[in-house]
Amino acid sequence: MHADEKAIIDYLKGWPSSFVSGKEIARKVGGRERYEEDRGWAIPILAQLVRLGMVESDYMGYFKLKAQDDKKKRNQKHVSPQLLKILKSSGKSFDSIVIDSEAGESQSYGKPATSAAKTGEQTK
Repeated sequence: MHADEKAIIDYLKGWPSSFVSGKEIARKVGGRERYEEDRGWAIPILAQLVRLGMVESDYMGYFKLKAQDDKKKRNQKHVSPQLLKILKSSGKSFDSIVIDSEAGESQSYGKPATSAAKTGEQTK
């Protein structure tokens, strides 16, 4: 996804239930100079997002983000990598648990020990 597509999607997140015109999106997302150069620069990008199914359009050519499926989100539970490690070691199946990244298991989220703490010196 390109920077323009991300910027348009971020702008449309601010209007979750309203349709917004392509010209307004071009003006707000692209800035004044880009809008003055080409007032319809966002229309091809919006058309591509509609084809990809990320954005929907109404009969007047206004756009908004597609509504997310709430049922899908309700069934998923996010857990920390440490808790996931404990659950996996129990031997039971937890299929409804979603992990943002599998690599997160090997990362340490605590503070690293300093050399002063290892030698027993006091730190301020």
